[in-house]
Amino acid sequence: MEILFEEQNDTLMILLRGELDHHNSIAGRERLTLRLTQKNYRKIVFNLEGLTFMDSSGISFIAHGYKLTAPFGTVTYVYTTNERYLKMLNLANMRELSTILSHGKELVRLWKF
Repeated sequence: MEILFEEQNDTLMILLRGELDHHNSIAGRERLTLRLTQKNYRKIVFNLEGLTFMDSSGISFIAHGYKLTAPFGTVTYVYTTNERYLKMLNLANMRELSTILSHGKELVRLWKF
């Protein structure tokens, strides 16, 4: 799995590419933790569009990012148009932790404020 970080003002976009499985989730958490503890962000966006596979470890990965930043008032967003991932996010009640974006226009509006 590849994790790319893009920053714009006080928003961090976390682009995930490849497979987000148990093994990659553990390794990726270290990078995510390091990045999220370096600076306080007002918003973080997990962009899942580059994923070719995600299991429940992906939900855990996103929840980890939420748990690290929520105490500081950071708002978490998850962007995907993949129906399978949307179903997984809904079944895991991720809407309680984050705003789920499933249309490109929503992402553009958020990113190009």
